[in-house]
Amino acid sequence: MAFTKFARQPHCAPAFVYRPGDWLVFGSETAGLSDAAHAHVDATGGARVRIPMVQRNVRSLNLSVSAGIGCYEALRQLDEAAGRVSDAYADEFGAGTTR
Repeated sequence: MAFTKFARQPHCAPAFVYRPGDWLVFGSETAGLSDAAHAHVDATGGARVRIPMVQRNVRSLNLSVSAGIGCYEALRQLDEAAGRVSDAYADEFGAGTTR
């Protein structure tokens, strides 16, 4: 999965589904992913995804923030698919309970 501002597809469900064995690839903060990296992802059946940003005046996200967002979504989906998700809020307050 190439995280790039040139992708149309968002990085998250339901638009994109991660599979076991996926690699998450991020470019540098200053240059992003190279043309060669984009070409390699395309040639090997990978996907280009982007992190949607609502604020139009924000040019980019810090690399560590982007990596955290990508890793979190991938692990969230994989854990959910494997039945390993625990809703800590529901566990503590009971399912359907509101404050």
